Amino acid sequence: ITVSITADGAERADRPPQVHVGVAGLGAVLLGGATWHNLSIAGLAHADDPAHVVAADRLFAVTQAPHAGFFF
Repeated sequence: ITVSITADGAERADRPPQVHVGVAGLGAVLLGGATWHNLSIAGLAHADDPAHVVAADRLFAVTQAPHAGFFF
């Protein structure tokens, strides 16, 4: 599916996606441990226009790195 994500929320979209990503890449970004730029470099996210990756990085930016609080 194609989803439009903005600072105001998310909704299903009928237009073509600006950034393509799979479930693993989206999960990494949502957990705060990866950036769209890094996913793009790793080949896990694709955009026809690099400006869309920059915009996605700004939209999903976190101020603190994720921390699990336990060790193995």
